[in-house]
Amino acid sequence: YVRSLCEGYIPDEPYFCAKTTGTTGRPKYFVHGKGFYETFISSSMALVLIAFSKDWGDNVLDDRVNALNLIAPPPYISGWALKYWSNFLKFVPPIEVADKIRDMGKKFYIALKMIEDGHRIHMAGGSGSLLYMACKYFSDQEYFLRESYRVTSSWIKRFLIILKIFTLKFSKGGKKDLREIMPLKGVLIGSTDARMYSEFFEKEFGVTPLNSYGSTEFGRAMFGRPDRKMD
Repeated sequence: YVRSLCEGYIPDEPYFCAKTTGTTGRPKYFVHGKGFYETFISSSMALVLIAFSKDWGDNVLDDRVNALNLIAPPPYISGWALKYWSNFLKFVPPIEVADKIRDMGKKFYIALKMIEDGHRIHMAGGSGSLLYMACKYFSDQEYFLRESYRVTSSWIKRFLIILKIFTLKFSKGGKKDLREIMPLKGVLIGSTDARMYSEFFEKEFGVTPLNSYGSTEFGRAMFGRPDRKMD
């Protein structure tokens, strides 16, 4: 139906629709052509390969690796890229599970539970603040819970968080080794807070995040390079 409406109005064969997040206004659908899709996938491939590389020409992705899936699913444009990369990366949670969950908080906790169950993470991407909190869940759970308490409006959830903090005070479990749980080979931060969290990832994982900028309308517009990832 959309294809027939758009044919003749865009300078390419209508191929897919992507929904904007509404950051700069009300959410809307944007129709893209086949040429845009092919260019978008090519730049997404470059993005992942550069995130894994420490220098130009590095041989990466020899083995199938686990990638943290905290990305908005289709019809958001990031989700279309994940669909393609599922041919090469194993996502945690799996795409077929995560795409059915519209509650980001629920998806977040499913991902944390899978990591606790032994699914190691070799690549992570998305919002710097969200990735930071995922790491804090394992390295400093009390901090994670206090921040969760601060942003939660539900009194039931607040009560449960207080109980959890109380039990932590008397537990013998220490801080977990982040590099053991998440032996990250690459980190991709696609929001405006990339520089704010870059030092954290360099210190905790020895990995410089790749800074990138993209939008629903333009796709992958700008990103760093292997030797200058924060550009």
